[in-house]
Amino acid sequence: MKKMIIQFLISLTVVLSAQMLTAQTNVSGEVSGIWELANSPYIVVGDISIVGDSLLVIEAGVEVRFDGFYQFVAYGVLSAVGTESEPILFTSNAATPNPGDWYNIDLFDSSLMQYCIVEYAGQPEPPSNRFAIRLSGSSEVLNNVIRHNNVSGIGAMFESSIIRSNLIYDNSSDFPFGAGIYSQWSSAKIINNTIAGNNLDGLLLQANSDSLTVINNIVVNNNGVGFQYDQITGSPFPIADYNDVWGNTTNYVNLTPGEHSISENPLFVGAGDYHLNSYSPCVDAGDPAYPLDPDGTIADMGAYPFYQDFEIIVNDLSYANLMGEDWVTEDQIIDEGDSLNFFIVASDPNGNDLEYEWLLDGEEVSIESIYPFLTDESSAGEYEFMLFVTDNAGNRNELNYLWNITVNDVVSVEDEILFTPYSLQNFPNPFNPSTTISFETTNLHENAQIEIYNLKGQKVKSFPINQFTNSQIHQVIWNGSDENNQPVSSGIYFYKLNINGKTEAVRKCLLMK
Repeated sequence: MKKMIIQFLISLTVVLSAQMLTAQTNVSGEVSGIWELANSPYIVVGDISIVGDSLLVIEAGVEVRFDGFYQFVAYGVLSAVGTESEPILFTSNAATPNPGDWYNIDLFDSSLMQYCIVEYAGQPEPPSNRFAIRLSGSSEVLNNVIRHNNVSGIGAMFESSIIRSNLIYDNSSDFPFGAGIYSQWSSAKIINNTIAGNNLDGLLLQANSDSLTVINNIVVNNNGVGFQYDQITGSPFPIADYNDVWGNTTNYVNLTPGEHSISENPLFVGAGDYHLNSYSPCVDAGDPAYPLDPDGTIADMGAYPFYQDFEIIVNDLSYANLMGEDWVTEDQIIDEGDSLNFFIVASDPNGNDLEYEWLLDGEEVSIESIYPFLTDESSAGEYEFMLFVTDNAGNRNELNYLWNITVNDVVSVEDEILFTPYSLQNFPNPFNPSTTISFETTNLHENAQIEIYNLKGQKVKSFPINQFTNSQIHQVIWNGSDENNQPVSSGIYFYKLNINGKTEAVRKCLLMK
């Protein structure tokens, strides 16, 4: 009986585990309520719609996967609000997704899509004036990524919607009037969007119902017109300024650039990364009348503001002796023969690499994130250490740390104490795969030990007393492994001679693989 119960429990566990791994919710027809992350992904197996007075809330991190050429129409209200780290994904359910796998999202009134990704939507047959997101009423589309679609990005029709801070890239369209953002007889607010690298027009506006506004956008490298306005009798020109329109097949049609607009390479961080680098002409180039960027500076152009008052995040900044004991980051007094190992672990929220400069009494001694300061019998005195950390993308700010280190003279002339000559060396140096560390003690009764440390002050290997012969001249062979006999990485290591528990000499060696 016990065996049967155990087998049943094991089988039940396997079944439940498989169900958990393949959990999904199939949806079609009328939808409302809350789509929770716990029930994600939601597989769309037929056209879905939110009826007139209904509300659908989609939680952050949810995936909505279309299993065919189906459409999502919100006659009621859609609230799809993700986060920067947990966006909501609208995508294809195909194992190998392609542009055009599903239809589109059509919002009629008072809906909100924020921090969503919309990809692989497409055109019906024959092609018509369709969009990955169609705004048929007054809705808000903020901070979204619209990519890999075989259809225009966002279409604003007739009403006053807000289209702000969206990234629209790598889209194409079989319809002749395809565009990253299309507007027809609307008074939309098109602000701070980045439209780049699409196989269609960037901005295509046809007529203007009242106060159509196009401000602070970047429209670059699109295979079509960058910015076109088709005026229909009686329609005013849009409010269009502070935009960067550059590198398109044709930058402007039927429209004169605004007084403060530019046509320059926006200098994105890199391929596929549409953040601005610090040299971008779009930094601080937006409309000063608009809300400031999060760093308190004038609005930038594009979807991603450059954080100028940047913060280098220091995760660890300290120095340690070669015993691996951390010391606080303040002035220190040490004795001759002691050694300090300064190190910093830092990061830049903008993703830029950091550059380091260690100065000893005003002279550069290292450009690494780690600096070893070794002393010997001639090192007595006071030293001023300074560390500069800068952003190699050209930020003007820097971190500046300063320490004063006093090295005491442990050889007192008044006491007539003589320096004890313990020799310590290794050969070869640099080495690969092993090196011989040799040293000499003054008598046979001294307890000697060799310890090896990495640049972080962490002990890597120790050679206990029972490895030494009954002689004053000793040798140990280090084969570049740690206490677990695992190979260590290439780099600088320190080896220390302890006599009767006291550090008497420290040297460094270089392992090169």
